[in-house]
Amino acid sequence: MTEKITLPKWDGVSRVLTSTEKKRARAAAKERWNALTREQQLEKEGASYDAYCKALYKNDPNSLSRQLLSTRPGLSEEYEDWKTKNNIPSRREMARQHGLKRYASQKQRTPTFTEEFDRFVWQELCSLRTAREKATGIRWAIDHMLPLQGRRVSGLHTAHNWQLIPRSMNNDKLNRIVLTQPDEWIAFLDHEWLPAEIFCQRWISSPNYDFYSVDY
Repeated sequence: MTEKITLPKWDGVSRVLTSTEKKRARAAAKERWNALTREQQLEKEGASYDAYCKALYKNDPNSLSRQLLSTRPGLSEEYEDWKTKNNIPSRREMARQHGLKRYASQKQRTPTFTEEFDRFVWQELCSLRTAREKATGIRWAIDHMLPLQGRRVSGLHTAHNWQLIPRSMNNDKLNRIVLTQPDEWIAFLDHEWLPAEIFCQRWISSPNYDFYSVDY
């Protein structure tokens, strides 16, 4: 066991460390660093880098990229401050705006002449969704075959435009004009869901493809 080395105190003005003392200080710091676990080392490196970025941001808010600010949890306060200065809404506000837009679109495209029948079908689909989730162990979603917010064509919020499909398919579909025929999604259960390939190959050669199917 080596003897503990105590370095002389230095106030930064009255005395300068000698080269020997500097070597001892570096060796002691390296020894303390090697005694840490890899997780502790990463934590210290991350904290040091966050402190460095905070100092840069304090001097110049435009010195750091949005990607850096948004991907480092230690810079969350700086990221919120950056979004405020650049008039960028928060994620919660964006989700609220998206929900309001979708609700308005749904209300606008809901016919009243089939209201009772549509309400019955919607309740049945909700019950079927719960049953399928229990039976299969995956999440399901009620999808609009023709999307409510398509760029070139929009469907109605009515029973004739609803289908129950796996949520992963619904998330990948977005507002694209695909899976527009009842039970068409079943053909892709045994295949990996790759939208780019399916959209470019299967639908273009499909008899259901027309000019508005390129809405992606």
